[in-house]
Amino acid sequence: MALILAVESSARFCSVALHRAGQLVSEIKVQQTRSAAAALAPSIKELFQQCGLIIESIDAVSVAAGPGSYTGLRIASSTAKGICLALGKPLIALNTLEIMDRMVRDRVVAEKFCPMLDARRAEVYAMILDQSHRPLSTVRNIILDSLGFQQELEEGKVLFFGDGSDKWRNLCVHPNAIFQTDIEPMASAMGELGWRAYEEKRFELVNQFEPHYLKEFVAGPKRKAD
Repeated sequence: MALILAVESSARFCSVALHRAGQLVSEIKVQQTRSAAAALAPSIKELFQQCGLIIESIDAVSVAAGPGSYTGLRIASSTAKGICLALGKPLIALNTLEIMDRMVRDRVVAEKFCPMLDARRAEVYAMILDQSHRPLSTVRNIILDSLGFQQELEEGKVLFFGDGSDKWRNLCVHPNAIFQTDIEPMASAMGELGWRAYEEKRFELVNQFEPHYLKEFVAGPKRKAD
């Protein structure tokens, strides 16, 4: 059964995992924020040592392809593409918000689910999924205001989750809104999505693949030399 390496660094933390036929074998999470550049490669090496496997034994690599942190997505994408090119393995791209949705299944009862990632300022990346966790909307970059998501909220309970939902909680007073702000995308939640894509042969063209940034990278102010 297919062994798939999952690589995730679209938000604050990065993580890697191995799944066999969609079932988690092992995972390593790096607790330091914004550490993907230094931590991903050593974490992958440690993961295979921990499992007593060699990286050549994988059948594919899945990567959280966005939305999310521009830098984190770029690093994860480059890492995953490098492994695929070196080993001649297929690349699977997964929606970061759908990965987050897998993390709340069976945990909260609601009519709709809305994963949210912080996109800075008053913006979030978000999408809506139904009670069966099927997407009802595409991934969008949304500027929050107090009148947002009114139709969904009038139709029943909506779970808003992820670090972006903390912004929305400060604006939303609707009784049908439920919040869970501690959900971070994790490689351990990529197994089912990656396995399904592998079975359906939904692979990316490795040389041409780019993450789904949604927003252009904006550099911060340069620091003055000491």
